[in-house]
Amino acid sequence: MLTFHTADGTEVVFPTLMVRAMQRYFSLTHKVPYFTFVVWCVANHEARGVHSMNKIRIPIAAAVAVSCLMLAACGSSTNPNAATSSESQDGPIVIGAAVATSGFMTSFDEPDMAGFKIAMDEVNAAGGIDGRQIELIQEDTTSTAAGAKKAAETLIDQGARILLTSANFDVGSPAGIAAQDQGILNVSIGAASPKYGAQGIGPQAYTVAPATYLEGATLAQLAKEKGWTTPFLLDDKSLDYSTEVCQGFRDHAADLGLQTQEDSFNNSDQSIASQITKIKSSGATAIALCSYTPGGATAVRQLRAAGIDLPILSGIGMAGTYWLDAVPDLSNFYTASTASIYGDDPNPKVNDFITAFTEATGAGPATDAAVGGYSAGEMIFDAIEKAGGSTDGAALSDQLDTLTDEPLLAGSTTFTPELHIPADRPLAIIEYTAGKPAYTETLPVEGTVDLHLGN
Repeated sequence: MLTFHTADGTEVVFPTLMVRAMQRYFSLTHKVPYFTFVVWCVANHEARGVHSMNKIRIPIAAAVAVSCLMLAACGSSTNPNAATSSESQDGPIVIGAAVATSGFMTSFDEPDMAGFKIAMDEVNAAGGIDGRQIELIQEDTTSTAAGAKKAAETLIDQGARILLTSANFDVGSPAGIAAQDQGILNVSIGAASPKYGAQGIGPQAYTVAPATYLEGATLAQLAKEKGWTTPFLLDDKSLDYSTEVCQGFRDHAADLGLQTQEDSFNNSDQSIASQITKIKSSGATAIALCSYTPGGATAVRQLRAAGIDLPILSGIGMAGTYWLDAVPDLSNFYTASTASIYGDDPNPKVNDFITAFTEATGAGPATDAAVGGYSAGEMIFDAIEKAGGSTDGAALSDQLDTLTDEPLLAGSTTFTPELHIPADRPLAIIEYTAGKPAYTETLPVEGTVDLHLGN
């Protein structure tokens, strides 16, 4: 309930229902603060010389009627990019992608987007959603946070009603925040930080990628399974992604009774000579490399060149084969991945997707990120359909927040209003031997993974 006093002392009382409705309408559609409406009402009251009552209490039924009349009267001033009932039913469904086509994030975003486009093409070929085609518009983030924000704002101005963001929290979150500010559903095509969600961005932010801490915990589980009880952690401090993977390893290693040592580096470092010296004298039985390309590939090359043949365990940031020229015939290297893209995944649907991807693009996916991109499409399109064709952010969140063990191509996915990232999905273990990657197992983590959402 909102109470407002006019100049003559009359008290005007607006019902809570009306206040909330007008707040939502004006802030998301007209982009005018809802109190402007209140001031208009009170000014109108005074202009008409209505001073005969000391208190005006607007009934809810009347409030609804007034709201409807005012919305109709204000229709000509509506932001053309805002969601309206007519836009939600007519014309294409416009999805914007604020992703990298230049800079270091290109090797991560491009496979994701290629996977998403296959999912989109399948929906469009089948007639779209309620007869409406999906239209994709895209802007380059230049692999920077500032570029991501600018790209998102441009896409929203161009009419995007749903936004895809880059596959990293540090780079992609400014785009997500720009979308969230407009109440627009924003889905990261690969950010693994739990901060990409309700806590770090807002209720319309989701990611399809498994959590960073889950990646790290899975690698610790692998070390325990293999009997590598004294792993050495190489922690790349350049992004939240890599530091969180190492923290997930650290947490679960302690739970499993592993004895760890560690050192750190930055992705741009040209040499890790001091870290190599420390590893050689550590008595380590394996190396957990929490990093991503290109710096991660540089680190692997230097480790092998120094004669260190220990097993190297890494996450999705080092998945794929596109970087293996840096380390020809690499062996004893493992990644925890979303799926195997090498035709040997235990899920036949993944292998069928790889075939379709290869036919559509002329080559197989560079990384398993393509699977995640496809699943981003799966969950978005399903939510739109279940929401009756609506692209309203809150309506889509209502659908996504009910997903429980949803069998997406990327794996079982559960969301809640508080958690918008897969936190317990078993990951595929890929082993590289003589430069050839192959699926070995799908490895669940014992116990519960700490996502550090309170930190």
